[in-house]
Amino acid sequence: NLNTLDLGYNTLETIPGSLGKLKEATKFVFRDNHINKIPESLWVHAASNDLTFSLGHLDLDNNRLTEIPKGIGHAKRLHDLFLSNNSLSTIPIDDLKHLKSLKLLNFDGNNIKEIPVGIEKLATLVEIQLQNNRYITLVPKSLGNLKYLELLDLRNNSVSNLEETMFDNSNKMHLLYVHRNPLCSNGWVEKIKSKRMMELIVDSATMDSGAGCRAQCSPYCHDYFANDYCLAACNSAACNYNNGMCVNE
Repeated sequence: NLNTLDLGYNTLETIPGSLGKLKEATKFVFRDNHINKIPESLWVHAASNDLTFSLGHLDLDNNRLTEIPKGIGHAKRLHDLFLSNNSLSTIPIDDLKHLKSLKLLNFDGNNIKEIPVGIEKLATLVEIQLQNNRYITLVPKSLGNLKYLELLDLRNNSVSNLEETMFDNSNKMHLLYVHRNPLCSNGWVEKIKSKRMMELIVDSATMDSGAGCRAQCSPYCHDYFANDYCLAACNSAACNYNNGMCVNE
């Protein structure tokens, strides 16, 4: 039985729909290819066998996708979805809301222009990566209703302010990354009155997490340092590269 299928770092332009028959596979890795579309036939088995389709991890980072794979809502056990560095412009809540086990949503490095108000329907999310989308200006207050959310990364966008009370009732939220947004330099931070928002934006900026408005050596490096894992983006002198490790300055 095949648990992991790794076809990353190739020149694939599409994915064979027949792979959907691998009902016991828990991990598909298609990162760093030339994929511009995912066939709907990939989800045929998932649609008819929701309880036995086991896919939990789908990595489509660094491809050429312009939309979320149609039918992805049938992958009911999916918990990690990686879609960074594609050409996506929207977050399709109507498709993703069916993923009742989804914990990690990675949309960084795309062309996302807004965080949809319905984001709270993705109720199981623990981590949302939206850094390096450049165009995001507004963050809906309803995002604070995600009671399991621990990390939100908005670095390198166009956010001018946040609703101060957004995370007042969110006990798990502790890492909010907002470096290289207008709110870090337009005077908004100095006017914060909410104690909870102060903890996330100001207090955490002095901690090892590198959250808040604190500058980081790479758009990716600090997030993964704690897990002893380093992305290629960190392997440079600018990021204090040290034999493949991200060094915490």
